[in-house]
Formats: sequence, structure tokens, C-alpha cells
Amino acid sequence: MNTPTNFDTEVDNRIKRDAGEWFSKRRGDHASASVEQGFREWLTKNPMHELVYQQLELSWEMSRDLLEDDDIKRELELAKAAAGLTGEDVLSEESQARRGFPLRWLAQCAAVVVIVMGTLVAKDYQAYERYETRVGEQRLVRLEDGSTAMLNTNTVLKVRIGSDKRSLVLSQGEAYFKVAKDKSRPFEVMADRHIVRAVGTEFNVNLHTEEVDVEVAEGIVEIEAETKGQPDPQVIARLSLGQAMSLEYGSVNGDALPAVEKANLERITAWQVRQIYFDADTLGDAIEEYNRYTEIKFTLLDNDLAQQRISGVFNLGDRKSFAFALEQLLGVKVIKKSGEYFVVKAAAPKFG
Repeated sequence: MNTPTNFDTEVDNRIKRDAGEWFSKRRGDHASASVEQGFREWLTKNPMHELVYQQLELSWEMSRDLLEDDDIKRELELAKAAAGLTGEDVLSEESQARRGFPLRWLAQCAAVVVIVMGTLVAKDYQAYERYETRVGEQRLVRLEDGSTAMLNTNTVLKVRIGSDKRSLVLSQGEAYFKVAKDKSRPFEVMADRHIVRAVGTEFNVNLHTEEVDVEVAEGIVEIEAETKGQPDPQVIARLSLGQAMSLEYGSVNGDALPAVEKANLERITAWQVRQIYFDADTLGDAIEEYNRYTEIKFTLLDNDLAQQRISGVFNLGDRKSFAFALEQLLGVKVIKKSGEYFVVKAAAPKFG
């Protein structure tokens, strides 16, 4: 294995500093076509130039999410102190000229900071892993920390397990989480503008069109949300076994917080074994829920049937049995036509 010489190290550092200077120029207030041309010419002089510049850009992007990291904040403050700058003066050309600092020197300083930030972040950076299910599909995901996530139909979940936090984003659908206990790494699920946080527990998160439902099957979870009059998200509720809360989708919470409700654990248990559970649900809600699991939809044609109530447990994917049950339990008529099921009053004539 070749050992790098001092000359190699100096060349490597010089390329990094040059990359940092171009990075600063291209994002500064005086970026221009001539700056961009000079940058392109610099790239062609050495294959390492493009590689180092790409690494610098990646480090910058990675650091955006972690600017509150103590190590990164310390390096930034040291860089500002070295330049004699404070607050919004950082690396502005006006402040550099006012204090007599040459642009090149400060650009190199910026490069050092960016490289340090990239090094610090890279040690703990990991891209989100994406998991998803199609309509009618379910999937059990085993996470590297020992937790599991059971994904329901038509669900998208992103996961990043870090050294100080376990971050998940539920952007679509429904998931049931069994969280491995680790007090040093909170388990946080972002759903819309809300964060559901746990250390060791089991809970369900369901994204509807208009709301986010959180239901706790074991332990305690915190719900954090944007709150009017507060610059940062606040803990608005702590839910324990058997409790639930429905959060309005896209909302910012005001004085009236959502009510704590009873969790529908029977429904959650049912969908995990590919069944669907109704307990005096309206027919309108039942059909909407059943349609989540199938590409072949049920359509309610008579709106005055929507408030009829239905109870029972039905197998997912068995559309014929569901249609038969609707006819027997509610006295409606289910007509299959053009690959869909239409629910009408029993006395309604056949159409077509």
C-alpha cells in the first residue's frame, strides 16, 4: 500500500481549498457567467477537481439537516471568530471589504468549515431507506435496531437509524410499530406535521385524507406538533395503552387541542391478519375503508344508505363474500358491472 507523502497531502488540501473557493463564489451575491466559466475551466484541469467538488457539495447537502449539531456549531463559531465576523456578516463580501479581509482567504476558511462539517456529518449520516406496499399488499419490515414496522395497504415509509435518534417518515398509508427499547435513541415517526415519539412501545399511525390517527397498544407515546404562537413544535399530548388521538391533516394547533379517544385496537389487530373489522360503522365509512385494500372498488349509488350501520369481521380480498354480507346484513343490492361493485337499494332495478 502506498503511503501518501507531504506533497500529496498539500496537493489534496489545495484542491479542497480551491473547491471551497469556487463553491463560495458560485453561491455568492456576485455569481456571474464569468465565474461559472472559470469554474468549468478549473474542473477540466484535473479529474480530482470534479470529484472533490462533488464531495464538497454532498457534504453541504448532508449538513443542512444537522446544522444544530454541537460539533458543527462549534466549528462555525470558530470560523466566524477567526474572520472577525458575527451574525449575518458571515462570508458576505461587504463585510469582508469593510474589515479588509481578502475574499480568497475567507472563501478558503469557508471551505475548511464545509469540509469539517462534511466529515462530522458523514460519521453519523445515513440515507433514508424506503419501504412501500401496493394496494392490497402488506409487509413486515424488520429494522436494524430490533424494532419492526408492519405496513398496511398502499403505504410509504422512510427509515433512518442514527446513533442518537431513530427517524421515520410515514408519508402515505398506515403502519404499526413495535419499538425496541433504547432510551438513548428516541423513536420518532413523522406523519404530516406531527411527530409521534416513543422509546419502547407499540402504536399505530394511520394517514387519512383529512387526518392522522395515532393509537397506542402498549406503553406511552408523545405527540409533538406545530402550535400557534410557538416557533418550535410542542408536545401536545401523551397517550398510553388504549388511548388514541385524531389530528387534522395539515393543521397548526391552537388553543383547543384534539380530544383523547379510545383506540380501536380490534381494527388494528384485524388488518394485521388480513381482515377488516367493523363495529357499528356507517356503510359509507365501511365501503371507504374496504376500498383501501382493493383495486376493484365498491361504489354507493344511493346516498341515503350511507348512514346504515354495519358490524362484523371480513376477509380482505374476498369481494364476493363482502358483497353477499352487505346484502344479507343490510338488505341492499350489490350489482357487479364493468369490473366494479355498485351498492343500491334492494328495490332498485337492474341497470344496463
